[in-house]
Amino acid sequence: MHIEALQRHRINRVMNFARNCESEVLTLENLADVACLSRYHFSRIFTEHCRETPIEFVSRLRLEQSVSNLIYLPNASVTAIAFEAGFSSSQAFSNAFRRRFGISPRNFRINNSWYITDFPKNQYVLSPLMSKLLAPVRHFSQQREVVLRTMPATRLAYIRHRGAYYLPSKGKSDKFVKLIEWAKLRGLWQENTEVIAVCPDNPAVTPPQFCQHDFGVAVEDGVKEDDFISIQNLPEMTLATLRVSGSSQVARVAWRWFISEWLPQSGMTKANHDYFEIFDSKFAELGCLKILGGSQTEGTLCIPVAACNINSAKDNAHIPIPIAQNLAPYGMNRDSRS
Repeated sequence: MHIEALQRHRINRVMNFARNCESEVLTLENLADVACLSRYHFSRIFTEHCRETPIEFVSRLRLEQSVSNLIYLPNASVTAIAFEAGFSSSQAFSNAFRRRFGISPRNFRINNSWYITDFPKNQYVLSPLMSKLLAPVRHFSQQREVVLRTMPATRLAYIRHRGAYYLPSKGKSDKFVKLIEWAKLRGLWQENTEVIAVCPDNPAVTPPQFCQHDFGVAVEDGVKEDDFISIQNLPEMTLATLRVSGSSQVARVAWRWFISEWLPQSGMTKANHDYFEIFDSKFAELGCLKILGGSQTEGTLCIPVAACNINSAKDNAHIPIPIAQNLAPYGMNRDSRS
């Protein structure tokens, strides 16, 4: 394996570790330990790879995670969220939050309900790239059938891209194509293979150059990291899924409806996992350039959920919610399962 690939895998592991350790104090020392590098070499390599220092990354990530906690953990106090974000006091947290987002945490929580857009330093306003997406949001008029699925623990072979969501990107398209070629060369690309696109960031909150997209396929334990592919493990989870087809604007409207209307009415809460999208193999091959070029999309939106009460969810959602349990992992051969 080339040294550049080895370094990339180490940095990806550090980023994954940081995202999944919300309540743990993250220092340069323990991040360097995860990367199996000295502090000096880790800091240099991370900064070259990510265009921000490790401390800048952690500070930004903690504040962005606190945004989600303010919205999706309504019973958590601002002080508790401040401590979880690594601040010594709610006042220090409020000051940092206000500098970053132009509003206090309490007012942010009051102004934003589920779908996060109403705050002064919004990326749709600040970023010249994202301001292109300020077209009026239309009502989501497609068939709105949300299906609950159980996704078993999945080993994901993925390629990571950092850049704006919803906007054209040759780099993003090239990585998507490379993933498909990699899977075909190893006999992993089948008619029922599905591409999982993990998108952990909120485009209104995270600067577009730092928005993370992991494009991957589910693989067995024998598949190892190489010059192109990194490996991460997705835990078992319950998903609310919504099939969409159309332009990138339709996808944005669908996400908004899914998060701001369906989720709060469903009787469920968002689980502590990332949002993602799924594309089947046929459309991924034929339409990947359109998908990633921002013109067309055809796939499934996925929200990890914690089902408080399934009956309550079906009664309160005001839309059909058929239940499907114990499906095969996305991207795996379903015919091989008993």
